[in-house]
Amino acid sequence: MADFFDHLWDQFHEPSSQKQRVQYRERIKTLIPESPPPRLLGPCKDGRPRYCTYLKSAPDPESFQSESKYAEVFLIDLANEEAAEAGWFRQAKLQEARRPFWRKDPLKDEIAVLESRAMGADAYCLSMSELDQALTQFLVELGRDYGFPAILLCQTEEELARALQIKDLSYYWLCGELVAPQLLELDFFRGKTVIFSLDRAFHEEAFQGHHETRVLLDRGS
Repeated sequence: MADFFDHLWDQFHEPSSQKQRVQYRERIKTLIPESPPPRLLGPCKDGRPRYCTYLKSAPDPESFQSESKYAEVFLIDLANEEAAEAGWFRQAKLQEARRPFWRKDPLKDEIAVLESRAMGADAYCLSMSELDQALTQFLVELGRDYGFPAILLCQTEEELARALQIKDLSYYWLCGELVAPQLLELDFFRGKTVIFSLDRAFHEEAFQGHHETRVLLDRGS
């Protein structure tokens, strides 16, 4: 099993032919029941934003204990193999009993979503700048079927407008020109989770007071 996991996580040895991809996809599906169940965010009633925190080294209990009590989610970015490892999801869940671990690097196809669930990720990102509407909807529904949510990453008003048309979605990651606290006044975001990437100077107070919307702040890696 360990050897198979090593092969599965190797981003540079993906199957090339259609037959190999189908076999690979079906093998990944057999691993999903063995992965830790998805962790969803708990209720947040105080209207105060929480924070996303990047996991930048191999999981260890001390790192989780030292995090701020407002760190609600841990992010693992597998875009750079030297910065993170796929096995960290399962390792981390053995050491941190409550908080979820999200895959931050945007995914582009069905196999990547299935891999993420097999790894033990609790949510995954899709970039509206990289996917068309039909594929985005399919990948959102795929995650829903496996019990873990997609997060749509939006950087422009046009991308956000497209994201709002996607069904079965409750998580939105807003970057660039969309980092605007006034967007939380939109009725559409009630009952949703909105993550802001803070690449500009904002005070936490600007995002407070939205009791019907969960707000998470990402201060970067």
